[in-house]
Amino acid sequence: MEAAGVSRVVTLDLHAPAVQGFLDIPVDHLLAAPLFVQQFKQMGLQRPVVVSPDAGGVARADAVRARLDSAGLAIVFKNRTSPGRVEHLEVVRDVTYCDAILVDDLISTGNTLVEATRQLPERGARAVYACAIHPVFAPGALPTLSASPLKRVLVSDSIPTATPSRVQECRWWRPHRSLRRPCGASTTTSRSARCSRDRPGRPGGAG
Repeated sequence: MEAAGVSRVVTLDLHAPAVQGFLDIPVDHLLAAPLFVQQFKQMGLQRPVVVSPDAGGVARADAVRARLDSAGLAIVFKNRTSPGRVEHLEVVRDVTYCDAILVDDLISTGNTLVEATRQLPERGARAVYACAIHPVFAPGALPTLSASPLKRVLVSDSIPTATPSRVQECRWWRPHRSLRRPCGASTTTSRSARCSRDRPGRPGGAG
């Protein structure tokens, strides 16, 4: 990208944030999970607990928890035997009589999300909701999610939904959260800062 002339990159919920370190140009890494908070607040959840489906997603889940009044934080530790398959799960925190909110960066096959979802009611959770930024929805994902105990799933419009009509028929589907405003704001801010630096008489400007 740098060889092609890219001077700045705006990314959204990188699966591996360390990827930013491979670039020598500025990177704006946006976190979209907090955009779902307002919808969860309107649901009237009881004793909400935000759940990270794995240890790597704790920061993302905590960003949502910090914006939900009196919400707790739980973590699901998993032993993955192969991509998309989990052998054993353990939930760290008591979720009895709580409404659990699983927060993930993407939904591909849906298998790991559903496995975590099944563990929470077994440990006393009253209901399980989920939100994910990137709705990849690999083949078979929609039937898997529809057959799960998930009460509601929220996704963003970070990528086009491959089968919008089928998705909208799912009982858990709700309108996605648009990312146009935060992405646009980041781009505008970057352009404004660059223009300010380039003005004549400014440090680093043209005289």
